[in-house]
Formats: sequence, C-alpha cells, structure tokens
Amino acid sequence: MKSLSEEKQPTSSRITIVGAGAVGLNLAARLTSSGTQVGVLTRRPDAASQLESEGIRLVDPAGNHEVVARISVTCNLEDAIGSGTDRWLICHRTGETESIARKLHAHAPDARIASVQNDVVNESILRRYFPQVTGVVLRQTCTLRQTNTVLATGSGRIIVGDYPSGWGPLSERWARDFEEAGFDVGRSSDIASDKWLKLVYNCLSAVNALIDREDHVTPSFVEIKVRLLEEARAALTAARIPCLSCDGRDRPIEAEIEHLRRTLLEGTSRRDLPLYNACWTALKEPSRTLEADLYHKRIIALAARHGQPAPSHRVILNAVCRAWTEKTGPEKLRAAVVLAQIDSTGA
Repeated sequence: MKSLSEEKQPTSSRITIVGAGAVGLNLAARLTSSGTQVGVLTRRPDAASQLESEGIRLVDPAGNHEVVARISVTCNLEDAIGSGTDRWLICHRTGETESIARKLHAHAPDARIASVQNDVVNESILRRYFPQVTGVVLRQTCTLRQTNTVLATGSGRIIVGDYPSGWGPLSERWARDFEEAGFDVGRSSDIASDKWLKLVYNCLSAVNALIDREDHVTPSFVEIKVRLLEEARAALTAARIPCLSCDGRDRPIEAEIEHLRRTLLEGTSRRDLPLYNACWTALKEPSRTLEADLYHKRIIALAARHGQPAPSHRVILNAVCRAWTEKTGPEKLRAAVVLAQIDSTGA
C-alpha cells in the first residue's frame, strides 16, 4: 500500500470538497494523487477525526488495488476559507444545496464553485449566489463502505462544462485537474444536457437496488429498465429538453436501450462486483438520505406537464419509497411482479 499524498508535491492551488460521502472522498483521494492541495469539509466531527488520523482508503475491487490519501479535514466553514481555498467542489445531496450556498456566500461571495451533484437543479441554485459555476458529471459508481473507505472501479469518467452552457478558463482548469488525477475527461459546451442524461440513467439505480439479484438476468428486469428509459425519452422530447452527451462519448438513450437488451442476450445484465449504488446503500441503511426518488419525480412531473404517461416511474418511485420508509432492505422484489404492476398501472 502507498500513500497518494506522497506521490507528488502539492501545487499552490487548493480545493475544498464539501461532503465526505463516497463521491467526495473518491475525488479527494484522486485529486490528492496529482499533487493538488485538497481539504474536505464535513459536518460530522467523528468522520473528520477518522479521516484526519487514518486518511482515505480508495479501493478498486476489480483491479485489487488500494491506496491511502492523507488530507486535511474540517467541520468549520471559516477554517476552510482561511486555509486558502480558491475553488470549491460541492458533493452534498440536492436537499442541502441551498443551505450550503447561502452559508458559503456569506463568507466568500465570489467563490468559484463546481457541482458534482446528481439531479438537474443544483447548478441553478448555486448560480443564484455565485457568478461562476461549473457543472460536473461523474460517471463512476462509488460505494462508501466505511467512514474513510470508498470502493470505485477503474479510472472513471468525468464531464465538465460552464453552467448553464459554454466553455471557459475555469472549466478548463477543472478539466485539467481531473485529467491529472487520472479521470477520462469530457469537455461539454452544454453541461445541462449532460446532467439530464445522467439523471435519466440514474433512474435505473432504483431498479438495480430493488430487484432480487437473481432476477437481474431475466427479461423482466431488463424490460423495466427499458420502459423507464423510453418514458424519460418521451417526456424530454415533448419538453424539448436536450439530453445528450455533448462530446458524443456517452451512449444516448436509444443506444443505452440497445445496450441493455444486448446485456440480456450476453448474460451480463447482473453486476457481480461488490459495488452498490447510493439507492442500494440507502435501502440497506435507512438512516441515509434517499435520493433516488428525486430522479423519478423529475421525470413524472415533466411527463405530466406535457401529457406523457410515466407508469414505470410511478411504480418504481412508490416501490423505492416504501422499501426505504418500511426498512425492508434492498433486493427484495421480483422483477416479473414489478413489471406486472407497471402494465396494470399503464392500462
């Protein structure tokens, strides 16, 4: 095992990552590896203490590779500002964005912000407070196994762009930082479109988390995912909202549907690595915030405004909320039963 922070001398640039979840710690470890000075801001004193004393353990279960990154951690916003931070990377969940933006703006109104959050509303919230906001899409599943231990497979892919659109020096700076950290970086001139594409694909997370793992190789499992994508595509088309990979390197919805059907034929529709999405983790540990419901609500609301049906999203939304509130745990539903519910709802 080696310490990432010992690999390269740190640069004068300093980034504070707001949030010590799987995404935040994954990015902190990777950026530290390239010599960037990184601090982490968390509300939890117990997490801060463990991260300071033990560092971040970043594990790639596919490559059987593990590294440790030493970082500075604080629970105090003023300390993070006083440390010389010149950029901020927001990794908290959507429901906390307004509060974070308001507090940070009170101390650093000209802060340069990048949002790596899921959902499609965070950048617009941040833009109300700060003049420069960069949108970031992370296409890599990360799992927080312990307070300081993150699982993440491979190098990962990141898409960066000015919000609401365009490309400028700040986005380029973020892009270079992520490239130096080993990510495959895409440069987008319409990051909102990339954010919508990620949201649509995030709607599949609840299916992976809810359905019995043995059913992940069945036609019903794949059909549920296809229906979700088709409904989302219809709603976005009706609303005239772009939903594409702006550098053309991530599959559009039509190609993703074809890919899903191909995985069924090839027997690869089930993920066997010990990597679980945030929805699975929330169902396993109901004390965690459930975020998957937001994605389905966005599509349902959009579909309703434009006269489009969305029975698959309604059934999955109800199922994931029920599983979380009733604490029944992940992977308890049968794919055929869920698909039958969708058919009856849409009838």
